[in-house]
Amino acid sequence: GTVGESERMNGTVISDAVNLASRLEGATKIYHAGIIISEDTINKLKMPQKYYIRFLDKIRVKGKNEPVSIYEVFNGDIESVIEWKESTRKNLQTAIDYYFAQNFNKALEILNELHRSKRPGIEDEVVNIYMERCNFLIENGSPENWDGVITMNSK
Repeated sequence: GTVGESERMNGTVISDAVNLASRLEGATKIYHAGIIISEDTINKLKMPQKYYIRFLDKIRVKGKNEPVSIYEVFNGDIESVIEWKESTRKNLQTAIDYYFAQNFNKALEILNELHRSKRPGIEDEVVNIYMERCNFLIENGSPENWDGVITMNSK
């Protein structure tokens, strides 16, 4: 659409989809992921089995109340990283499930095993993120209304 006034007009795009896309682009830096998509995008894929996809997190973006489940598409990674992520996907998902169930000790046990079993030259920032969160929550406890959703305030 066009925004501005009669003396100064600019074309721009304003929508929830654009806001979410911007937040997901910003999240790629946090999770060290080349491509992050929402669950809505996965549901619209004609052939999702063509892609290597794993769940990352639930986030709440600025301007929206409902959390969005986000996923990494890792087809573009090098072969050794694709193999690592695919071979550990189920265990990572189990750890994340424990995390959202507030069983941080069990989640951390699985995450530590994933961390110890990493192949040389492979870093998995998602494992590191959840390990850090679990350690913090074990040490400090979780707030009363904790839902595990991370709020993304900016790019």
